[in-house]
Amino acid sequence: MRSAILYDLLAPVYGRVLAPLQEVAVSRAAERALGGWPGTVLEVGVGPGFGLVQLAHPTRRVAGVDLSRQMLGLAASRLRAEHLEARLARASALHLPFRSNRFDAVLSTFVLDLLDGADLPVALAELARVATAGGRLVLGIMELSNKVAERAWMVAYRTAPELVGRCRPVELDGYLPASGLRIIREEHVSGLIGARLLTLVKARA
Repeated sequence: MRSAILYDLLAPVYGRVLAPLQEVAVSRAAERALGGWPGTVLEVGVGPGFGLVQLAHPTRRVAGVDLSRQMLGLAASRLRAEHLEARLARASALHLPFRSNRFDAVLSTFVLDLLDGADLPVALAELARVATAGGRLVLGIMELSNKVAERAWMVAYRTAPELVGRCRPVELDGYLPASGLRIIREEHVSGLIGARLLTLVKARA
């Protein structure tokens, strides 16, 4: 089952049940993305819009993408409820519909965890491409509380990946040098579904 279809089906319960488990990590990642006072911000994988409402502000141009039409609908409703605006589009992290060097900050949480290993360097290259030189990128990657939990999760992922949202912890460090991204801060957010947050900067030309 493709991730887009899966998250269309999950959308009705995701915002109420699953997203709150990730809300602390998403909120922390949004804070880090805003740390450099960016004028333009992109969120890749907006989900139900928790991070997007934190990013949106009249002084900033904010855009968000997601593969799931239902998730985009939830995000749009959340923005309207908060009287906020952002440009939304259905798109993949592998093919972002924006010109190069477009955004001062790029944020993505719990998205790279959905990709096959061969797609990870492609997605990182896309995220880096749309960021300005010297721009900030914040990536949130799923992190489980202990090795026992991680082993159990990976057994479920291998046998019935839809049961765990096709999501699993991934290792990014080996891909970063080729992407031109440098880690400037690393944090770990604990929780039932925790996260490793990486704040990175794109190398200047």
